[in-house]
Amino acid sequence: MSRARSARFVLGLVALLSPLTQAAADVAPPAKVLSQFETHWGASLGRDCGFSRRLPSDQSLWVFCDTPIYDFSGKLTGFIGGTTAAEGPFSLGLVPTQLVEVPTPPGALAGRSSFIGPAPFLPNPGNLTRADGTACTPSSTGYPAAWASGLAQEPGSSTRLLITYMEVCVDNGALLVEGFGLLEYDAAANTIVAGPTEVFRASAGTQLAAQRQLGSPIFSGGNLFLFASICDSSAFGGCSQGRIFLSKVAASASAWQHGSSYTYWTSASPSWTSSIQRAQSVISGATPLAVTVDSYPGKGLAIIEETSIGGSLRVWKAPAGTFVGSWTLGPTRSSLAGCDAASGLNLCRAFTGHPEISSTTTLLMSYFNPADHHVEVVSLPW
Repeated sequence: MSRARSARFVLGLVALLSPLTQAAADVAPPAKVLSQFETHWGASLGRDCGFSRRLPSDQSLWVFCDTPIYDFSGKLTGFIGGTTAAEGPFSLGLVPTQLVEVPTPPGALAGRSSFIGPAPFLPNPGNLTRADGTACTPSSTGYPAAWASGLAQEPGSSTRLLITYMEVCVDNGALLVEGFGLLEYDAAANTIVAGPTEVFRASAGTQLAAQRQLGSPIFSGGNLFLFASICDSSAFGGCSQGRIFLSKVAASASAWQHGSSYTYWTSASPSWTSSIQRAQSVISGATPLAVTVDSYPGKGLAIIEETSIGGSLRVWKAPAGTFVGSWTLGPTRSSLAGCDAASGLNLCRAFTGHPEISSTTTLLMSYFNPADHHVEVVSLPW
């Protein structure tokens, strides 16, 4: 079955499988992030990125990217392009294994089975183009997708989240990032309450400027901060030279919904500019293939910088609310399990920290493991 045939989840799959196990308790890392659909039916969800955010009553929401669905025998039975989501309990220092899939908004959360299968979450864009300028529509060679790039809890609300995403045309193995957007989501009602809003869009068939491929939203001091990165020089699966960009916009929908409101950090005076050409790296000597950033209780800010597809990474730390000038090098890793199996587009990727399960002594980070086609969590000492 083609990956391009998104959202063709076989509803009758549960009738073909036999229940294998009940949901197990959360486990210590390293371990896979699991939903009860997987543990109950013996299935496997080969999802891409995994972003999470704490909800009330010791629950957390996880938003994933593309989700291939494998049955108990390892056969690919469906594929959901874009995003899926799951929610469930979490414990400090442990990897969630009892998540329950979230139905497509505004589907009802109450009364659903704990063992339901995944469903499309964010709406995918319908107006993207391929590199040749033709419409990017679902086909045997590609599909349009909204891939999540971060979650942030909105100030003053415990259930309302700002979700950022990239608009991507997948075409014959090529990834064309054409736009950046965001929306507001109420986790309690499983409802998109504002948006989706396309903030930036490249011209037809072209790549969006790296400075505008934003993610990792963080609210601080009345502003919304977001990050982006670019590798300027790479070889043998690693980055030898690059930049990590920081953007700032007022923390209100009237500002963050409009691209003209965004500014970018530069070491020149004034230090914030509307010109992406003047944007500079907040880390000297950065070598990012990709970055994610978050704020961790008791530890402050942390940038997770993936430096190679072999699983090497660096963590940069700064005091809470201090986005420029104070980044220092923290823990590093030279490799991650399974990353030596990377090939083609099946790469070791999506290095993402999770504040709600991390502690003041241990950073818990998820990544896509290409060896077992699954999102897994590892721990790093701070």
